[in-house]
Amino acid sequence: MLCLGWEAWAKEEHFEVEWFHAYSKYPAGYGINTYDGPNGNYKGNVDGSYPYGIFARKDGYIDIGQNTWVKEEHFNVR
Repeated sequence: MLCLGWEAWAKEEHFEVEWFHAYSKYPAGYGINTYDGPNGNYKGNVDGSYPYGIFARKDGYIDIGQNTWVKEEHFNVR
């Protein structure tokens, strides 16, 4: 199911969806800080070894899932 916003849902089978992914600009193993929200508290880091699905974008940050935000400047989004 796809959330269309405001609690409106639709079956994914009725849409052709191309999801965006974030690819690290740095070599695998390079630590990229994660935060609990845009301009939020430090949470840990990711190594950027594989592309991350994007769930939201806000104020120069992207949500890569489970309320884990990273600065968009460290990723190529496509």
